Amino acid sequence: MAHHEGTETVSEHDQSHLDIHHKIAHEKEFKQQIVSFAMMIFLTMIAFIAVASDAISDAFTVVFIMILAGIQLVFQLYMFMHLSHKGHQYPAWGIFFGVFVAGTAVIALMGMIW
Repeated sequence: MAHHEGTETVSEHDQSHLDIHHKIAHEKEFKQQIVSFAMMIFLTMIAFIAVASDAISDAFTVVFIMILAGIQLVFQLYMFMHLSHKGHQYPAWGIFFGVFVAGTAVIALMGMIW
């Protein structure tokens, strides 16, 4: 690196190295998104087949669908909304707190109805 009046400049070799690093990181993220998308399609197909074929009992159908939906929610938040990246802790905490409050409200309402 060359120093020129207190500022640092990046040499062409260093810039080329940074470009390669960014390209590799981008390709890795793209592959993860493709795998996540395929998993979501697979989970949707499992839910559809389970309901259409009567493979599970009617009493367990809603629970099974909700479990698969929860798994898809986690995939979408972490892969497509990038909550796993650095600097996204505040939005992640907000989302998880909202889910906690909503879950608590649903459980309380179910308890009052029951």
